[in-house]
Amino acid sequence: MNGLEAMRGLCACSPRIENVVMFVSDSLRWDYLPRSVADRGVVFKTVASSLFTGSSFPSMVTGLHPPKHGVLNFFDRLGKSTTSLLNLDGYNTSLWNENTWLNCDPPHATPLHRLLRQDRRVPLEDLPSPFIYLEDEKGGHCPYGWPFEEEGYKYEEWECVRFIREHACDGREVLRRYYARSIERSVQVFERRLQTLERRGLTDRTLVVFTSDHGELLGEYGGHFGHGEIACPEVVYVPTVFIHPALPGGVYCDGGGVLRHVDFFPTIMGLLGREAPSSVDGVDTVESGSARVGYNHKETTVRTALMGVRLHHTGREISVWDENGGYVCRTGSSLKRLLLAIGKAFRGNGITEVYLRQNSKGPGVLPLLKDYFKVWWYYWNPRLRFGRPGFTIEDAAAVIRKVDLDARTATLRRLRRLKTGGSV
Repeated sequence: MNGLEAMRGLCACSPRIENVVMFVSDSLRWDYLPRSVADRGVVFKTVASSLFTGSSFPSMVTGLHPPKHGVLNFFDRLGKSTTSLLNLDGYNTSLWNENTWLNCDPPHATPLHRLLRQDRRVPLEDLPSPFIYLEDEKGGHCPYGWPFEEEGYKYEEWECVRFIREHACDGREVLRRYYARSIERSVQVFERRLQTLERRGLTDRTLVVFTSDHGELLGEYGGHFGHGEIACPEVVYVPTVFIHPALPGGVYCDGGGVLRHVDFFPTIMGLLGREAPSSVDGVDTVESGSARVGYNHKETTVRTALMGVRLHHTGREISVWDENGGYVCRTGSSLKRLLLAIGKAFRGNGITEVYLRQNSKGPGVLPLLKDYFKVWWYYWNPRLRFGRPGFTIEDAAAVIRKVDLDARTATLRRLRRLKTGGSV
């Protein structure tokens, strides 16, 4: 059965869907989706809205591209009047974090709660129906293999650099196995959420969405690790699995377009029998089918020093993708970006830079130099193409212009409301 056809059947299922569980396994890339999860539902290749959590989550819950919802870093917030899955009338909502943002006190005062304007953090066991439950789960986020309990120690949540420094010389394949183990642990948490729904007798009335906010680089392109700086297939493409007893398992929606983070909100609204605001950028995939291309956006600000000179770069990492590949378009000075890449390699404290420096202590100077040049190339190049996109770079530029125009129009409307005494 076609996956979209199966999804359309949800609109007529009985009992009707009244609850939503969205489980976000952080940093889970498309090619690492566990078979055990894929076999539970309908799988979509998905274009993430951003390269980091802070902009992707708002797109998932509002259906808006980052330039329109305006959350471009962890210090921004959604507008008070912005409709999202977490402020729908008639629904109990919860933004749950169990093993992320562990240092926040109180637990519901995380940067993610703040930027989404959500102060309810209720476990799935205690959330009254009807509900919208969103979970930020650690997934495959560095340090990989967390929490390493069987070795008798663990890395703290923020110790990515320490982890890479101590394990870089193990090799990329070992680091990838640690990453895969992180995903396995995340799936165990997800399975517990499904068991909770079953114990509460809510499985038939609940739509479950398993997805990720972005992917992860694991040593590709010369040794890049992590996410947030380079738009590439390993970071942009993430899996989404829709799970419900009325849906078949293990069905992949291949060809004909992509699902996007911005499609989650209107699609879920349609399945709940509600109408999304006309201002959303996404589409109801069940009703309209998959989008031809997806848009990814990240504001970049980098500071470093090179030969005693302090360098600062501000720009945008913007890309457009279909199911076969995409184009990356960068703004800002290419020369400054190149100098920053060189400076970061020798002075930076990111996990890619630490990984390369740790490996410089071993043999093989020429392969190491080749890796450095690859890293610089992918970091500096103002235009990149990945895969075989079924559209041109001119088409990509047109999509980017439209998103920018829509964002400017939305900003003007908000300013007009502000002047007339409305809330923003």
